[in-house]
Amino acid sequence: MAKFCSNCGNALSGTEKFCGSCGTPIITAEPAKEEPAVEAVKEETPAAEPAAEPVKEEEPASEPVAEETPAEEPEAEAVPAEEPVSEPEAVEAPAAEPAAEPVIEEEPVVEEAPASEPEVQEVPAEAIAATEAPKPAPAPAPAPPPPAPAPAEPAVQPAAETPAPVKAKKEKVKKEKKKKSAAGVVIAIIIILVVLLGLGIASLFVLPMFGVDMPSIDLPFMKTFLDEIESEKPADSGKNYAYYDDDFADIVTDQDWVSYSDTMKKDAVYYSDSDELVFRIFVEDYDADDIYYVVYYSEDDNFTSSDLKKPVLSDDAELQDDSGYEPFYLLEYSKKIRPGHYVFIAYENDKCKTVYAVAYCEVLDKES
Repeated sequence: MAKFCSNCGNALSGTEKFCGSCGTPIITAEPAKEEPAVEAVKEETPAAEPAAEPVKEEEPASEPVAEETPAEEPEAEAVPAEEPVSEPEAVEAPAAEPAAEPVIEEEPVVEEAPASEPEVQEVPAEAIAATEAPKPAPAPAPAPPPPAPAPAEPAVQPAAETPAPVKAKKEKVKKEKKKKSAAGVVIAIIIILVVLLGLGIASLFVLPMFGVDMPSIDLPFMKTFLDEIESEKPADSGKNYAYYDDDFADIVTDQDWVSYSDTMKKDAVYYSDSDELVFRIFVEDYDADDIYYVVYYSEDDNFTSSDLKKPVLSDDAELQDDSGYEPFYLLEYSKKIRPGHYVFIAYENDKCKTVYAVAYCEVLDKES
């Protein structure tokens, strides 16, 4: 059966894909068994359906075409609501260009007739150009974004003033903290002093018990036991002696410093070449008990705790009863005699609690 172009009415052989006269794409009717495939294609490309409608309106002589494609009518009825834009494309020949693209994609169906390929190559270039959709103009390059504005510096809000009650409370808390910290410092100092004092007492009394000699500490405000003795009011005293016990002072009749080798410069002053230092105490009681005495040495007349730490001599003084003399106690030192000062302290006994007398003498260098 002869076929005609739906656009210009040109007679077609049935194998062309484009009209040789106007270049309109030729729509070939598919066999009934292939309708499902055509339907799927036409559902995907609904723009091809309007192309069949102008064939009926413009060309009444194209009855064979209408008879061959009656199956397309139901498909055309099912799609009219999808794309109303397809109607103007059916009226104007160039508007059929979008419908040409889905038909060309149906190459698997056309490949069954290989003889049609040479004819497709003979289609004029103007016809193909007429069917091609105009390429959209390239979109203008997007304008560069405007530079981001610099971040605005946050406004500094003035600090809110602290209410007077809250401020006063804070000040009170600060003062209390200062007081507590000061009290803590004072307590710490007291604890340290107590510990040091305890260590000092332990060193003075405990360590000597184990035979450890501790160096004495001489401080201006510290008094020696000799200072304590002399701080008491004596019962009787002279230039270089003093008695501190009333009962003992009552039996004393006289006292003196003597030298058996005649090496004294004056009373209570010896030369360094002396053999002995002698202090005599005369008493009126022939039955008096023996006494105990100790001798200390110092380079000057200021006896410190270091000088009084250990005596150079300690001994008993027996009562001497020679005919022609009153009884007397002989306190003498005959060891190494060196220039300096010596003090003789007489006690009731070796417990050294009751002080009877204190006497001083000086030793000068022989050349002086």
